Amino acid sequence: MAGVVTSVENQIKKLRKRGMDLDLEESKIKEILLDIGYYRLGFYWHPFEIDANHNFAKDTKFSTVIDLYYLDVDLRYLLIKYINRLELNFRTNLIYWASMHYEDNAI
Repeated sequence: MAGVVTSVENQIKKLRKRGMDLDLEESKIKEILLDIGYYRLGFYWHPFEIDANHNFAKDTKFSTVIDLYYLDVDLRYLLIKYINRLELNFRTNLIYWASMHYEDNAI
């Protein structure tokens, strides 16, 4: 089920009402919500939720959620670099093996 569209101001009110410590300036929080998105950040604040109503554990900070998000982004970029190298190596070796194995079929 899709969520109901709501303004950034209402998103901030909802986070505050659910118990999140909005420890950044409101203008920065708005910028982050418009840049990353409320629902995407939801994956990162989910571990801090304590009940089915999505209330947050005591002392859950917005900055901690953002730090967790950027840790994930940085880790993803680091891993993709090495995954790309592995993929290139695998493809090169596969092509070499197939070419040598089926050299009689070469055009």
